[in-house]
Amino acid sequence: MILRVGRREFSFYSFTIRPLLRTAVSPPASPQKGAPTSPTSVTSQLVLSTACKAVLTVVLTKREAHYELGQTRVYFKVGILEELEVLRAAALQKSATVIQRYARGTKNRRTFLRRKSCALRLQAFARMLRALLRYKRTVKDIVRVQVS
Repeated sequence: MILRVGRREFSFYSFTIRPLLRTAVSPPASPQKGAPTSPTSVTSQLVLSTACKAVLTVVLTKREAHYELGQTRVYFKVGILEELEVLRAAALQKSATVIQRYARGTKNRRTFLRRKSCALRLQAFARMLRALLRYKRTVKDIVRVQVS
């Protein structure tokens, strides 16, 4: 028995539950010139219902009988909507982890290159200072030999 507890419009599910898909369902096509642009038009409802059905068939593969598509809304059995939200939260967490991994990698790479550049400058300065001291000592030794 499908209850009205989990009823939402197609647009909610076609865009909100999309993170659960491994391969994203393409967003609804924009209407052609002269076509009705109202969100309640027959064309847009058909596109949204198709997208919503595609999302739900991929996400709820073994639970075809646990939801029903109406003309403008989706109806779920009790507990399915909560399960979808848990799956969505896990998918969003996984996506956020991937984004954070790349962001941290970029930040750490930048920090490493900055430190490497500073270390190279310090090493070059130390080599220059050593060479200068060696040169001054050599000049001092030459003057001492010439004097004696």
